[in-house]
Amino acid sequence: MAVGQWRLGARLSELATLHREVASFVSHNGLCKKLGGELSLVLEEWFVNVVTHGLKSRDRPVIEITLRLEGEWLFLLLKDNGIPFDPWQVASPDILTSLHERPVGGLGIHMIQSIMDRCEYSREGEFNLSRLMKKIRRCQ
Repeated sequence: MAVGQWRLGARLSELATLHREVASFVSHNGLCKKLGGELSLVLEEWFVNVVTHGLKSRDRPVIEITLRLEGEWLFLLLKDNGIPFDPWQVASPDILTSLHERPVGGLGIHMIQSIMDRCEYSREGEFNLSRLMKKIRRCQ
């Protein structure tokens, strides 16, 4: 079992650290670059949403990411102390409607759900916890 865990500041400048850590985890565990790109995209979308919308009123923001690789499964635990918000209950956007007619928001969450095999949410104390799973194949 391989584990990667990071605590990030609530600043968009932390995206560089996030991408660097994901690339290191992917490389050290022999995962394909395509999966690394998908993982970076998922985590960036979640991180930007949390920093931009969820943590505005927090004096001491907490953002923690844990990746765990077990066999054919990659598990992500995404933790923040932002306002209570279950992203997986947001209605999927109508992607057939033009961008000019569609309300803003929801595309990033839709993209995460499209990439991952399973997305779950819970609120534990002051923390939002999102648990994501993806079945993977290692590079040959």
